[in-house]
Formats: sequence, C-alpha cells, structure tokens
Amino acid sequence: MPGASYLVGRIALDSDVRFIRGVGPVRAEAFNRLGVHTVSDLIEYFPFRYELRPKSVPIDQLEFGVVATVVGEVRRVASRGSFSR
Repeated sequence: MPGASYLVGRIALDSDVRFIRGVGPVRAEAFNRLGVHTVSDLIEYFPFRYELRPKSVPIDQLEFGVVATVVGEVRRVASRGSFSR
C-alpha cells in the first residue's frame, strides 16, 4: 500500500520496521535485506518455508519425515531441576 498511512495501534502501516518495538538496527537491516522496509511489508511477508496446511493429522497417524500440523492441548506441565540463566 504505497503512500498508505492507516494507523494500527500507534504505528502507521507505512512506518519503517525499525520503529516496531523489539526491532533494533541489526534486525531492521536483516528485514531490509529481505525487502521488508515498512510495517505493511512485514504483514504481507511470507517466509520461504511457509506452508499452508489447514487439515491437522492425529498424533498416531504422523509419519517420520513428513511435515504435518498437529493440534493438541497441554493439560499439565511439570518441571524438574532448576533453570539458570
């Protein structure tokens, strides 16, 4: 949308990606190398490996080496030990 200035929150679609929270100079340069210069470009960008797989596969029908979409629910989380940073 060249020249568009629609606001999304407090940032315009034609704003430079470097003004997005969390995008610093290094990441902004990486986006620029991909041809992503504005917020609008970022919204419309699909990665090289993007695949649309609308139908999910039950876990017991997964095949080794085949990319699949699995839908599940985490019912419980347990951790052991400690996490150090």
